[in-house]
Amino acid sequence: MAGLWQRFMLIFKSKASRALDRAENPTETLDYSYEQMIEQLQNVKRGVADVVTAKKLLGWWRYAILFAVVLAAVVTPSIDPVTQLVVATPILILYFVGIGLAKLVEGNSFLGARRA
Repeated sequence: MAGLWQRFMLIFKSKASRALDRAENPTETLDYSYEQMIEQLQNVKRGVADVVTAKKLLGWWRYAILFAVVLAAVVTPSIDPVTQLVVATPILILYFVGIGLAKLVEGNSFLGARRA
């Protein structure tokens, strides 16, 4: 009797699994998942574009120069101002390149992320 019951359960599980496979289309599930990921990516990009704008970064350029000079003074082993400027210059260049990239991203719709 136990063998008959096991055989019945095996057939039931097989039929139930096949019925569920027909009810759930894997292509539709993958498409829905992909659409959700794209939507979340666009929301993240919109949020980043709203937080860091080129105008905000350009408004903080004085603080960026002060920060770069103070950081160079702390990092440089000597008190020579030329060495401190050599260390501070790449930091400032990266800051202003970041402003340019922010302006570039604001001008384009990056992966369809449009500002509201």
